[in-house]
Amino acid sequence: MSKAGIPFEAVKADLMTDGEFKMEYEGLRPEYEAIQRTVTDKKERNLIQT
Repeated sequence: MSKAGIPFEAVKADLMTDGEFKMEYEGLRPEYEAIQRTVTDKKERNLIQT
């Protein structure tokens, strides 16, 4: 079964050509990096509920 649609990376590349979008996207990077560190740390300590 094939999935129809546009790959995320193609959409992202198109959106990143917009300067305002790119600035906002890059501005959120520190927040998402902090979230990723928190999730990784919790997984390593087995603090994640399943």
